[in-house]
Amino acid sequence: MLGGFARATELEVSARSKGEGALVLEADEPGMLEQARDFIRQNDDVVEVCVTLTLVCAGLDLRPIEIDHGALLWIDIDLDENGRLDPATDDPIRLRLQLNTDIYAPLSWGDVRDNTALATLNADRLAGALERIERAIPAELIEIDAPDYPGLVDARGFRGP
Repeated sequence: MLGGFARATELEVSARSKGEGALVLEADEPGMLEQARDFIRQNDDVVEVCVTLTLVCAGLDLRPIEIDHGALLWIDIDLDENGRLDPATDDPIRLRLQLNTDIYAPLSWGDVRDNTALATLNADRLAGALERIERAIPAELIEIDAPDYPGLVDARGFRGP
């Protein structure tokens, strides 16, 4: 699903009964996916799954660069007091992608504000990942939270200024 956009480096699962970070696995650990699946199946009060991503991008010289902890992929689950999906919540299961870098944004908060060149080189990676996620998961986009980039973000990533 992530394709050339990113690779998972860590997975953290939180459960009500065991607390935040009840299970933490490095992506290169043998059997990591099986361990995560087993933990989730054995604990019916999982409230959060967080995958730390290393972004795979292109630098201005077109060479590949990696941005460690460049994004987080979250699954949040709202449970009621009985440990079931909370019917009082409009969206009891949410998938969130949190970008921790502005390499995809045409305007940067870094020392060099004009980031058009890097954003242009990397926009298709982000757009492709968002499209693959949308196709793979039967969900509805309910919110884009990007107050630092007014008018620059849509369902496929960043647009030019």
